[in-house]
Amino acid sequence: MTGNTIVDALDDDARSWLSPLLEPVTLALHDVIVPAETTLRTVYFPTTCVLSTTAVMHSGDEVEVAAIGHEGFFPIGILLGAATCENRTVCQAGGDGLRLDAASFREAVDRFPKLRILTQRFAQGQLTLMSQSIACNRLHPLLERCARWLLVMDDRVRGDEFRITQEYLAIMLGVRRPAVSVAAQTLQHAGLISYRRGTMKVLDRAGLEASSCECYRVVARTYQRLLGNQ
Repeated sequence: MTGNTIVDALDDDARSWLSPLLEPVTLALHDVIVPAETTLRTVYFPTTCVLSTTAVMHSGDEVEVAAIGHEGFFPIGILLGAATCENRTVCQAGGDGLRLDAASFREAVDRFPKLRILTQRFAQGQLTLMSQSIACNRLHPLLERCARWLLVMDDRVRGDEFRITQEYLAIMLGVRRPAVSVAAQTLQHAGLISYRRGTMKVLDRAGLEASSCECYRVVARTYQRLLGNQ
């Protein structure tokens, strides 16, 4: 088993066809996977790493619009025939993954119906995540948004902690660092997380979910419905 939900759910024929083409890759924190406005040549299936797609403004400001971990693949636009990626994607949590050239991915999707169904389901989940993030960023307080983001990361990392600076967390949430510092300190003082020297650890999962807005639960239920039985 590879550790990627989609790849591991394929039948033997599909895995046998794909296995020689899947290249193991190790990604480090903040590695740029795809710069903005780049031709799509490679598809990634994370196993222990987490990828983050951000929308970048002309001013240099950016905000996260999607996170991809072991439950899926990147980029979903390739399913729709996209030739380029308008947003920037980086490694949000260092780890391993599998890499496949875009042409082979397209051939595999055409050849194996199970792969097409699973990737389409994941893409639907990503669209829910993106749309819910838009609403969340506009309507919900920063503390709830911060709790939601930490839960999303906790779902995707292997283990119970991950590296994140407050500067980077501020970028992910589209706010200034002082505001993130207050939110993180509030969650830490409540005993929900610990944060020390750039390492974040969830201590009270149930408490963190209670502190989050409904957006986390909406997205989590969607992924469970689409991919949970694989």
